[in-house]
Amino acid sequence: MNIETLRQIFKSPFDYTTYSREIVHRLFGCHDVASRPEWLDTNAEGDQSFFIGQMDDADHRLLGFFYTRVADGGDVRRKRVGLRKLISPYLKYDVDGAIAVFDDGRHWRLSYICDLKEGSTSAKRFSYILGDENGQYKTPLERLEKVARLNGRLTLSDLRESFSVDALSDEFFDEYHLHYDRIVANLTQSYRRDVTWRVSTDGTSDTRLHDYVKKMMGRIVFLHFLQKKGWLNGNPTFLRDLFCSSPHQADFLEQVLEPLFFGIFNTEPEQREKLFADEQWDEGLLKQWERLPYLNGGLFERDEVDEMDIRLPSSLFNDLFTFLASYNFTVDENDPDDAEIGVDPEMLGKIFESLLEDNKAKGAFYTPKEIVRYMCKESLIAYLSEQLSVNSEQNKNTKIPTDIDSQITDHSSLITKIRTFVETHEMQSELEPYRDMLNKALREVKICDPAIGSGAFPMGLLNELWRCREALTDHDSCSLITVHRSQLKKEIIENNIYGVDIERGAIDIARLRFWLSIVVDSDEPEALPNFDYKFMQGNSLIESFEGVDLSRMMSSDGQHSSLGKGRQKAGANQLGIEFVSTDTKRNLQLMLREYFSLTDHLKKAEARREINDSVKNYIRQQDLRPEAEARLSSLDPSANQEFFLWHTWFKDIFDKGGFDIVVANPPYVLVSSDDVLNLAFKRIFKTANEGKVNLYKLFYEHGLNMLKDKGILSYITPNTYLTNKDSGTLREIFFTRTKLIEIIEYTEKDKVFKNVTQAVTTIVLQKTASNDKTVKVRTFKHGSSICDQSELRKTGVILPINNVIRKMGRFLERLSDCFTIYQGEINLTAKRHLFSFEKRNDTLQMWRGNNVGKYCNSSNPIEWCDVSGSKQAFYNHERIVMQQVSNQNQPFRTKAFLSPSGYICGNSTNGLTPKKPNVNIRYYLGLINSKAFNYYFDYFSFTNHITAAELKSIPLPCAAFNQQNAIAAIVKEILSLKKQNVNADTSALEREIDRLVYGLYGLTEEEMKVVEGNV
Repeated sequence: MNIETLRQIFKSPFDYTTYSREIVHRLFGCHDVASRPEWLDTNAEGDQSFFIGQMDDADHRLLGFFYTRVADGGDVRRKRVGLRKLISPYLKYDVDGAIAVFDDGRHWRLSYICDLKEGSTSAKRFSYILGDENGQYKTPLERLEKVARLNGRLTLSDLRESFSVDALSDEFFDEYHLHYDRIVANLTQSYRRDVTWRVSTDGTSDTRLHDYVKKMMGRIVFLHFLQKKGWLNGNPTFLRDLFCSSPHQADFLEQVLEPLFFGIFNTEPEQREKLFADEQWDEGLLKQWERLPYLNGGLFERDEVDEMDIRLPSSLFNDLFTFLASYNFTVDENDPDDAEIGVDPEMLGKIFESLLEDNKAKGAFYTPKEIVRYMCKESLIAYLSEQLSVNSEQNKNTKIPTDIDSQITDHSSLITKIRTFVETHEMQSELEPYRDMLNKALREVKICDPAIGSGAFPMGLLNELWRCREALTDHDSCSLITVHRSQLKKEIIENNIYGVDIERGAIDIARLRFWLSIVVDSDEPEALPNFDYKFMQGNSLIESFEGVDLSRMMSSDGQHSSLGKGRQKAGANQLGIEFVSTDTKRNLQLMLREYFSLTDHLKKAEARREINDSVKNYIRQQDLRPEAEARLSSLDPSANQEFFLWHTWFKDIFDKGGFDIVVANPPYVLVSSDDVLNLAFKRIFKTANEGKVNLYKLFYEHGLNMLKDKGILSYITPNTYLTNKDSGTLREIFFTRTKLIEIIEYTEKDKVFKNVTQAVTTIVLQKTASNDKTVKVRTFKHGSSICDQSELRKTGVILPINNVIRKMGRFLERLSDCFTIYQGEINLTAKRHLFSFEKRNDTLQMWRGNNVGKYCNSSNPIEWCDVSGSKQAFYNHERIVMQQVSNQNQPFRTKAFLSPSGYICGNSTNGLTPKKPNVNIRYYLGLINSKAFNYYFDYFSFTNHITAAELKSIPLPCAAFNQQNAIAAIVKEILSLKKQNVNADTSALEREIDRLVYGLYGLTEEEMKVVEGNV
């Protein structure tokens, strides 16, 4: 198909004849096309659905083509939630997938809908919005042109790829990063030539350059969303046209963008003329831009990096605007089940977060949207369920009307209805008696992410909250006013959602996404709210300054616990500090609430100074040393990397007990023993006082401390806290202070984080002592089940325990009772200078993990290692050698062979040395190579590693001498055959060992089949 023909179709209003002939027939290859569509249904809103035709794909799966004419007044660009209902008529055709058009007469939505046979609720929809004569449509043209080249041999997988948002995200990010790197490189060259610019200590570009470029590009991209809304003189290509027509292309940043950013969007209309005159900006631009809105909100406020003297060549702007103009910007945050294929605000957050330097080193990873949605929904379900329980307890003696009595069965049934309500955003009739309670709970909930990153979790909860509140409002006959969605979102952000992060760049991203979330639902431009005290920079784990605890300075007495009141007041008077009264502290909370909605630029700046100065004054009253006083003067108490004043900024929340929900993906970082914060962490957190300190464990303890009683916590973190000996205190906190609601484990193979191999768990728990005996657990390896908490507490394993595992686990002796188990003694990376393929004096043969097979080794080529790299205690013994890394996809992972003394092991192996003399080592070799042993290990393994810790805990059966000797004799025969020929077939002998080991563990025939089916 001619691509220009396709482009013209996409840029034009929907025409059925053209669409059925050119798209359905010619592009997709459907030959069964109706000349007139078959009417299917007309819903209550007046939307009419039609059937166009159907075809088998190359895999013989049925693809249907449908068309819906949206009722007058509808807008397919915004009509997303209702699409689920519009899909229902398609189900009568029992198709596997559908290509559907939704047309409102102006724009049309071309959607691929999959999983239809699973039901309309779960069907996933991926759409292009078409019909804009100014649209570039780069992505649909490129993707669907590939479909056309298939000549009717397409599959549903091809369609999924053609409508893939993930592919667009990767493509857009790669190109965005390229432009980012080019601009940074250009500035770095200028920076090194200009001796007036500060040179960084490592000789690389100043981090301020990176901050400047991130902020500049963020502002430009933000404006692309605004021009999509029509807020920039009604021109959807405003920025590109501005550059192309500008006489200032050579100094476009200074002469055009800076006046636009600071003279227009950050300045109220009545003050613009004076500012343009003072800055000597082109007053012709002021006339051209007089209808552009004042945005407020902070994104376009000058800060330190904006004071840098930056110049960029026109070619960089030309390339950047050309790149951005080629993509569709969609102002809605995409839902995992309903995605518009374009650059959406969520994608923007993902892109900007990835630009934060050293994210991986800082343990910061972007959480996939599906997991974010799950954690947000589960947190909200748990919170509302608790509110329902409280309400039921308070009103247990209140008689419910008889006609509703029959609809309500028991509490668990109502909890199920709460889940349905949150998952579908549709009010359930059984919850009608609790409508006021639900409304109140949703209005009053306090939610915090103490490691906010780009704002994924708070944004997810914002979307859940407004959808749930709209569902309640739509059915509320008593409601006199339906709040506009943009106002509802502002209300939710102001009253319900908070976030903190140590990185300023992350906070900038989060604020930008929340501004966009308001913009998307605003009909007209308006000044945006101020997020300075909503999403804040700070070190979440520290609430002290220069060793002085600041967590109680806002308490009723206002004193630091180490000082007497008289001494403190005297010290304050000597410094000229005016003591702050309780009324003044209340005024601070009032100022913070008023600041959110301030739009006057000068008043806002004055209020911020007053707020920050007041807090500094409180800090000075805490008996600071003189050198700390000096540092405090230059420090912003509301935005720094040293501490965060939880009980100051969020005093009203902690006065009521704390947050209702804490949700996060905290950083996964080991804290070095010589880190200056290590000692502070050990003073503050119980979990910091055993073994290595990992920040994510501290965030667990901190998150629980932030919660009010019965509050809900949901985190995604590494799974190491379940079993590591360094995490005993954290596990004990879980079992004594919380009610575990659900744990889900993702293995390394699940690849939760892109380009990062990390096994993780998500957890939902409640801050309350619990007598529950079970917890709901789920793994993608073993499915869902109810786990015995006593087993979890004892082993740290969250898996359902089947009969095979239970029987094997009853034996008390463990492998560590008989063997010293350790990782190979030579670091294969650090010690590689000691290796050679030629034998020399003072060298011994070396084993790597890839040398290890069942009962034999592969020594080709033979490697030698200088003995100076290894202690004699390791290699001077006969020992069992196993692989240390073994891919989870391998059916048999616990391979082992017998190594005589005089061989060195690399750290890609595990060594097992007998603890006692006269151990029947060949018996244990047979046991380790058995299917039963492998099954037990693999059942609990969720990584590609076979660690010494995992091996140590494997139970060993009781075996009499004659039973051990029987297995050892077969092993001896296998070793003899393998010595003659490593490829010798010893499967019959190995099956005999398996049979004997099954008997030692007491497994039945049925249980043996379970083991055999997994190997």
